[in-house]
Amino acid sequence: MMSIEQIEEPFKSKIIKILQNESDSDKLLQSLKLYMLNEDYFKRLNVDAAWVAYEIVKNHNNER
Repeated sequence: MMSIEQIEEPFKSKIIKILQNESDSDKLLQSLKLYMLNEDYFKRLNVDAAWVAYEIVKNHNNER
């Protein structure tokens, strides 16, 4: 399982910014997926961007 703490900067900061700027869970998930799919960093990690985005949103919602 990948958590936001494992993501390197500046990608982590961008994800945090997306989390802070979007309150609707569906839009938040969509924004994170699009961001991750367009970043080579996540492609190099060889992870499923949609799954990582889902996990981040789930953890973010649990922390609220």
